[in-house]
Amino acid sequence: GLFKPRGELRQAITDFIISLNQFGKPVVLLCAEKPDYDVTDAEGKPIRKTWDCNAYPFLGSHCNITCQIESNEKWKEGSSQKDRKWKYRLSVRRCQINPSLEGPSGNPLLHDDEISYPALMQAINPDVDVDTLI
Repeated sequence: GLFKPRGELRQAITDFIISLNQFGKPVVLLCAEKPDYDVTDAEGKPIRKTWDCNAYPFLGSHCNITCQIESNEKWKEGSSQKDRKWKYRLSVRRCQINPSLEGPSGNPLLHDDEISYPALMQAINPDVDVDTLI
């Protein structure tokens, strides 16, 4: 009845994403993080948390851009302290179009009111006509 094997579902999602790419529509994935698994550096210090894609852990590999939006628990309106003056920020985890954004120049990329689809597309490719993407 209602049950479908995960393989069929994953293939349907992949086919959908590929179809969007064929029409020139960038696919942006915003994904939650699992609070219980950290990605660590060589010294074992946490760098970031892992993604939570549940039934489809490879979803980010099929998207053009994978972003993370963080909420700042320390935020305080009007604060001049660096760690308190932003409420939301967007960082680039993967970017097939502009891989340089995966490093320090894209982390974080946008803050608070700057976060929008047009702003993200302009940051990735300043020459893009955003109106053609929407």
